[in-house]
Amino acid sequence: MREGSDVTVIFHVTNQKLFLAAVEGFIEDARKEYGKRLSEARHDHHGTTIESFVTPLREVSLHRATVDEFVLYSNSPAGVRRALDAQAERITRLADGEDY
Repeated sequence: MREGSDVTVIFHVTNQKLFLAAVEGFIEDARKEYGKRLSEARHDHHGTTIESFVTPLREVSLHRATVDEFVLYSNSPAGVRRALDAQAERITRLADGEDY
């Protein structure tokens, strides 16, 4: 994990606003610690907004999106896009693969 693995986590939440408010403190801490080195952006991916919070050396690398009652967190922009594509059935989901 320390050497550079990509990780995407999908949270099934009952209250999206409450969940996002609870994790906002971590983003605020990153803003305070890294200041202008923390890049913040919003991107559209097939109608879903992906928020990104990244530092140049990837001490912080967060890409997140919300879909219905799910909040996706990833340290990889490609990972969060793949998860969104799988959810929307634009690509084959791992669970639907022959290996499972």
